[in-house]
Amino acid sequence: MPPPKKEKPESKRKSNQSKPQNIYNPQGMVGTNFGRVINNFIHNIDEKILKRLGLEQRVGFFLLGVLIIGGVTALYYGLKTNEKRVMTGEFRIAVISFYEDGDNLRDDIGYTIASGIFLRLKDDLQEIAVGPKVEIWGPDELNQTIAGETSLERAEKAEILAKEIQAHMVIYGVVEENEDGMQVVPEFYLDTQGFHEGSEVIGQYVGSPFSLPGSDNPSWQYNFDKQMQLRADIISSFAKGLTYFAVHEYGEALDTLQSIEEIDGWQDDEGREVLYALIGFAAGKAEDYELTEASLERAIEINPEYARPYIGLANLSYIRALKPFESSQDVNSVDQVLLDKCFEYLDLAVQAPDKPPLAEVETKIHFARGQCYWLKTFTGKLPDFNLAVAEFRQVIDAYDDGSNPRVYEFAGESYARLGLIYRLTGQLSEAAEYYQKAVEILADIPERRSIYQKRLDEINKALIPATP
Repeated sequence: MPPPKKEKPESKRKSNQSKPQNIYNPQGMVGTNFGRVINNFIHNIDEKILKRLGLEQRVGFFLLGVLIIGGVTALYYGLKTNEKRVMTGEFRIAVISFYEDGDNLRDDIGYTIASGIFLRLKDDLQEIAVGPKVEIWGPDELNQTIAGETSLERAEKAEILAKEIQAHMVIYGVVEENEDGMQVVPEFYLDTQGFHEGSEVIGQYVGSPFSLPGSDNPSWQYNFDKQMQLRADIISSFAKGLTYFAVHEYGEALDTLQSIEEIDGWQDDEGREVLYALIGFAAGKAEDYELTEASLERAIEINPEYARPYIGLANLSYIRALKPFESSQDVNSVDQVLLDKCFEYLDLAVQAPDKPPLAEVETKIHFARGQCYWLKTFTGKLPDFNLAVAEFRQVIDAYDDGSNPRVYEFAGESYARLGLIYRLTGQLSEAAEYYQKAVEILADIPERRSIYQKRLDEINKALIPATP
């Protein structure tokens, strides 16, 4: 009796571990069906019938088979070409080859830069043991670039790509030829739904464009490696911090963003005001208001023309002005000096010329001013809520029934503020309508939605006529 056949060792079997196991792959299905068609075609031919056929019939039969195989092959590759790949991780980052602007640039320099950032970022993200499962694609997965004459134009194209592949963050940029060689401009795009502070880096480089000598210069490789190591550190740390920020892990976001301060070689005149603004925003979310103030003031010190830190300080003044009332419930305890500072900072924000593309600075100013007007009226310093209502309606108009999702959180909060105003003035039916809109828009922010749902339920209960 022959011995039983031995199974092949596991190590010698083909492994599919390099392929994502949780992604639906229509290409694989088509490939499988293609093989079955070929197999069925061959095995369904009866050898005895073939032997009885003449030469011409055999040739015809062969040609028919070739046509069938060719048709199935064309179908396979047609479906493969039209296949739409999308990202599926809890947080998704795509790194795109940088656009090459110049005739004498080194071959594939845009790919080389993006690949270096991708590899560094991938290593850094592996350190996240607790938190979102981050999926990252590099330039090999997305064989394309993002071109455009301005940062705004490129940001708008990055937004289209992000929606197509369902990415939350896209890292891209431009390599521009110049007299000394080239300069590299890294840029970000973030899907900011639920993360409006991330719009600070949309369309902006993180750090100024950095220069490299021409590729025929003997020092090119050394300078390239040195500059790319620094920028890869900065960009990957930003991406990691923004990842934590986007999923509301503010403590981790703050730690990561603060670690960027320790990176040697990044100068204050190379865009560090964006870093300090984001540190201030993260500290505010973590309720470390002293660090918030210090960081935002540092951002202004670096770039007095940068609008967003002024808005951040205005919001901080509002929060601090309101704090005594939250403790005492005495309307006279609201700090009017701090409340007046809110308006001063907002005036400076309006005048500041440096407003990042797609950051919706004007809408953020309207919302902050609306809050300060509301509190001024609530404390009896203004005769009615008309000024506050007008500012909140400006925010809602900017949202445009969802046409501008970048401001959806501000729109939801504006509806809630209008609900509060109408509730305070005894117009309960109107208040219920506004709270209902807030609940609908803020569905992706459960803690805020829950607060406004509770207020809506209280108003609806009050609107039900008492039974005799």
